[in-house]
Amino acid sequence: YQEHPMVRRISSLVPRMNAAPTPTPTPTPAPAPPSYDEIYPDPSPADLKMTSTARALGDAIIDSKCAAAFDTSTKLTDDRPAMIRAIAEASTKEQHEQLRLAHARNVKKLSNDRRLFFVWIPLLILVVIAMTKDRAPWVLECVREAVVGVQGWMAA
Repeated sequence: YQEHPMVRRISSLVPRMNAAPTPTPTPTPAPAPPSYDEIYPDPSPADLKMTSTARALGDAIIDSKCAAAFDTSTKLTDDRPAMIRAIAEASTKEQHEQLRLAHARNVKKLSNDRRLFFVWIPLLILVVIAMTKDRAPWVLECVREAVVGVQGWMAA
């Protein structure tokens, strides 16, 4: 049992009770950390110029690719600027009026905006009520008193 390798390994980690205490080693002072200049040496002007040139070249390449991608996506998906340009470039008043009517048909009317009336306006009302209730409870008390006053005035 004592000769098993696992037992020997564990027993070597556990201090023996009958052994003489070993003296604790005195801590050695830690070496000083390296200075900032040793970690980040000053680049020479030639290195700085080469780095700046490479960075500027990379930025120019990225800018041209992004501009090309942005221009193609707007041409494919957004036809409103084209309609506005067509209205501005219309040569006759009749063409101008026809384009204006076509644009008016495409614009969403306020009365047909169900999302506005069924989602955003009720959400706005709930948020205003919650803020009023939490921030200034006396406002609700004033509103209640005003309602009671109006009801009393209407009854008289």
